[in-house]
Amino acid sequence: MFEWTTFEAAFVETTEAAIDKWFTKYPKQHPYAIAFHELYCELDGPISIPSLGINSVEKQKNEEGSDEENYKWCPADWHWTSLLPERSPLAKLEKQLIDEACSGSQAHWKKTKRHFEKILLNVTKHLYQKYSKHPQVTDDFVVYIDDEEYGLDLIKRCVPARLYKKHFDGLDKPNLSKLSPEERLAIYIKDIWSYEKEILAIGVNAIPALIEKLNDPENGWAAAGILADIGQPTEAVISALRKHARTKGGTGELSANALHLLGDVEFLYELLNSEELLNQAVDGILKGLKVGASDRKVPLPLNYSHAERLLAMNSPAIEARVIEVLKPGGSFIDPKPSDLDELIRGLNSPHVPIRQHAACVAGDRALGKAVGKKLLPVLAEKLTDTVPNVRRLALLALSYWKSDASPYHAEMKKLQKDKDPQVREYAYAVFDR
Repeated sequence: MFEWTTFEAAFVETTEAAIDKWFTKYPKQHPYAIAFHELYCELDGPISIPSLGINSVEKQKNEEGSDEENYKWCPADWHWTSLLPERSPLAKLEKQLIDEACSGSQAHWKKTKRHFEKILLNVTKHLYQKYSKHPQVTDDFVVYIDDEEYGLDLIKRCVPARLYKKHFDGLDKPNLSKLSPEERLAIYIKDIWSYEKEILAIGVNAIPALIEKLNDPENGWAAAGILADIGQPTEAVISALRKHARTKGGTGELSANALHLLGDVEFLYELLNSEELLNQAVDGILKGLKVGASDRKVPLPLNYSHAERLLAMNSPAIEARVIEVLKPGGSFIDPKPSDLDELIRGLNSPHVPIRQHAACVAGDRALGKAVGKKLLPVLAEKLTDTVPNVRRLALLALSYWKSDASPYHAEMKKLQKDKDPQVREYAYAVFDR
């Protein structure tokens, strides 16, 4: 069992030692903040110890020409972004943490992550209590966790209310409750990137304003994405998106994607006749196989027919783009159990890009044991695929299923003698993890 008490004690000891060393080395610097940042977690994978940054009033003035009333709050922009030593007890404990997280189900991984986040919050509060009265720090010194996922909500849990109000209150969105719905929408549309959730909550009533926003040369692309997420393929929406999909650039690309997500794929095939728009059209046609297609309220079902149709055109330019879009390492969809038959069909496709894509998608053990019983035997057959990279991807996908793939370990280990050096390398690596 993982020793959480030992982990927290070592975490505190190591961070304190790093901060104390910094104070000793820079006696004339006056910090206004210390922050944990760059938290990286990957389901069924790493849970990393974050970086620890510090910034001082002096560096803020020298590098930014600002003063203590205008602090910078992004630790990545600070002068000292990483205080923790590479070689420390935390390195060993981080590995133990990852091993613990990955030792069971995905529910266990998520529980481990929550426990780690609780400890990180405890350590952050401890550091504030210890260093807020240090003679070198400013009177408004804070310690916090900078994390994109939780944003200001997490900072509120780290920082005393008085200091949060002074430093971070202005970063919160203004209270617009006294405005009329029309006035609020106008503000949302103007700052569309910041108010995406609010616009989605308005739904169909925001469509006319979003259609108009498509003409914005800087942020029209965001409007296209939100129109897709609202999911109302009205005549006005489709007409506007088609218009912009005929233009090259960010709004055109997102409009093409939106047309696929709204069910207007056939129009995108017409754009293939334009050399300038070919890549944009292919990307839109294949949007169903990319990120964003499976995390919708009504997820798009897995469908390889469009990729097959494009590859059957025997166009070198189109084939090259299909290969680029579906290449391993890209952002693929999260399949649903209902996608099983199409996923198996993809694994058996005569087209290499489709087999590679299906092998990547098949590594999601969140599909569940019932799906795994039907899927893993087919995936194991790909261990003898004629294409080395398909063999490698099938090997990786099986390894992600952890103990469910144990019946196929003997076949997987055979690839340690594969004729392809990269396949051999991965075959050893998956059993060393």
